[in-house]
Amino acid sequence: PEKLINQVTGKENLFENSPFDERTRNIISQSDISVGVLIDKGFLHINQVFIPINSHDDGAMIQFARKLLKNSESQITLMDMAGIVRANSQMKEQIRALEQFAPNHISLMNAKEIDADFLKNFDLMLVGIESWKKIIESKSNSLSDLPSTLVLNHKA
Repeated sequence: PEKLINQVTGKENLFENSPFDERTRNIISQSDISVGVLIDKGFLHINQVFIPINSHDDGAMIQFARKLLKNSESQITLMDMAGIVRANSQMKEQIRALEQFAPNHISLMNAKEIDADFLKNFDLMLVGIESWKKIIESKSNSLSDLPSTLVLNHKA
């Protein structure tokens, strides 16, 4: 798994220079709907979900979180890694609405880095492509500690 993560680096398009085969890249680039790629690290259940907010595009991840909560009893932890939620009133409102939709199932944290011990608490990380690129580019030591990860290419 770490070898694959190391191959997805740089500023190029995530799916152009990636470990995904040509067929997968074509599906993702040609699709008019949202597409996800699951990096499976023994994914069994979806009790604890981590969503890093590291890009303005991550408002879409909040909508996916809502769908997830509608269909499961998951606990979702959102982490505002770049102060984006704090500065974006629309995103704050989306999170407030999510908290009302599923009381006691949402928590919002502020942190600039992801700690390896923190990651051990999660079954799944749900992340948008732009935030995924930032996580990979950070070359953090905790990359190998990431839980199973669903990288989503959100299409409106």
